[in-house]
Amino acid sequence: MMKIRNLILLGVLFLTACGQTELTLSNGQPASLADYRGQWLLVNYYADWCKPCIKELPALNEFDLVSDQRQVIAITFDDLALPELQASWQARNVSFLFARVEVDDFMLPRPKVLPTTYVINPQGELVQTLVGEQDLTSLNQHWLSLTDSTAP
Repeated sequence: MMKIRNLILLGVLFLTACGQTELTLSNGQPASLADYRGQWLLVNYYADWCKPCIKELPALNEFDLVSDQRQVIAITFDDLALPELQASWQARNVSFLFARVEVDDFMLPRPKVLPTTYVINPQGELVQTLVGEQDLTSLNQHWLSLTDSTAP
């Protein structure tokens, strides 16, 4: 009986760790990068004061809208509180969500240059880091190089 109880407790602890809240999204919901497993994820670090960051948001939005195979999230570099994060997201008029990091041991390093976009494959692995402003052409070129190299 004690073994079964310990196995159940271990299972609950494992499931709790898997669902750890790493992010708070601009819609107020908690999230984890693990929630996006099974699809490509572009995690873009931005700041409201960063002109190249703001300039590339429409390209990221268009890139996100073109395919169901990929998702874009923009993370605030300045750790905005939820009301400020929501205001920033609404001011930018994009379809993808903004987020703030809620953990110290976040999978992705805090970038030294903005904007920076991390590309995570469907298995949850970081496969590319794009430093600097991207436009739709560069995003599509990076996408093609990744999907061509991962094709069977």
